Amino acid sequence: MTNHARPPTDRSVHVLGQRQCATWIAAVLLAGLLAAPPVGAQDTRAVSTNDPPDEESTVEVTLTDGSDYAPPNGTPGTDNNPIGRFGIQADSAGATLDSVLVGVSASLNTQGVLTFELWHSLDDAFDVQKDSLLSEQEWSLTNPAGPFTDLGLPIPTTQEFVFVAMDLDYNAQGHVVAALSDSMLTISGGTLTNAPSEFPLSLSDDGLWLPVELTSFTATATKGGAVLTWQTASETRNAGFRIQRRAGDADSWETVGFVESKTESGTSSRPIRYRFTDTSIPYPTDTFSYRLEQVDTDGSVSYSDTRTVALSPPDELTLHAPFPNPAWDQVTLRYALPSATNVSIQVFDVKGRRVATLQHGTENPGRKEVQFETSHLSSGIYFIRLQARGEATTQRLTVVK
Repeated sequence: MTNHARPPTDRSVHVLGQRQCATWIAAVLLAGLLAAPPVGAQDTRAVSTNDPPDEESTVEVTLTDGSDYAPPNGTPGTDNNPIGRFGIQADSAGATLDSVLVGVSASLNTQGVLTFELWHSLDDAFDVQKDSLLSEQEWSLTNPAGPFTDLGLPIPTTQEFVFVAMDLDYNAQGHVVAALSDSMLTISGGTLTNAPSEFPLSLSDDGLWLPVELTSFTATATKGGAVLTWQTASETRNAGFRIQRRAGDADSWETVGFVESKTESGTSSRPIRYRFTDTSIPYPTDTFSYRLEQVDTDGSVSYSDTRTVALSPPDELTLHAPFPNPAWDQVTLRYALPSATNVSIQVFDVKGRRVATLQHGTENPGRKEVQFETSHLSSGIYFIRLQARGEATTQRLTVVK
């Protein structure tokens, strides 16, 4: 299935003051359905599930609930998020599905639902590239969707499916469950075999869940690290947050930690604050980006916006011990400059002879790293000297062959 991102919009669902609120997506009978045909003309009026069967109709239609269907978690800012489905099949050709009424139940914190849609699928997998859109209506609790009428779907003799899907705004959150009512289910040229006790017909195992509502996320530089804080207004089936970091202009993200949800079941409607301290900053980079990868209990993920941290310059001139030490063919050297200055890094043997110059020139402040090839040096003891700002500092290096 392909979700297509939509631009942000101010439309959103306004939640009522009850814990569970339900709104029926209206669907009405086609105009003129109750009008009698001329004398002698064929009667093509639709047969509603509330009306007695047409004596001349021999086509029997069966609907199958979607209680075994588990919709994927919704993705805010995308279209065509499936919420439920039902199967439909006739014992012979000639019947048509004209209109349906879908009941929608939403949790207290639900918002950001823009439209509801009906899609026709030849199989039980929702795919907007292959399936056909039957009808689409804008929706909110205070302005329910218009009727799903004029569907004109020929009912097949082998089971096919009708999916209910939603378009979501960027602020979407909550839990939405859909069910099919029989009160205005309209079929032309056929009769429904389902018993009234089967309705409302479940369209999924547990509806569609929308991710955590993140109200704030900050990243602040510390000496040699960063502190991340964030707050959620509500959480739905939240397992926790992976902390991801990207150094400088790198393309890839790395996970540097995980913070579990503070809720007992992963679901909460109260604000919750979180904190994470990153002390494993890669040395030679002074600018980092962070994001949160929110993980649902079913393993699906969503991402926060990115926050960038610029580390403060070091407080003093520092030359760290080289590594590996002893060295065989190459050694890494790290040093820190508190301000822009002329820098000289040289290597001397035990007799005081200079055997290599690693750096010489003006450098900006920050944390630096340089590699030094030792394969041309004989086994023995060497000294690496950093000179800058009128100061000097030295580290010992052992080379082995």
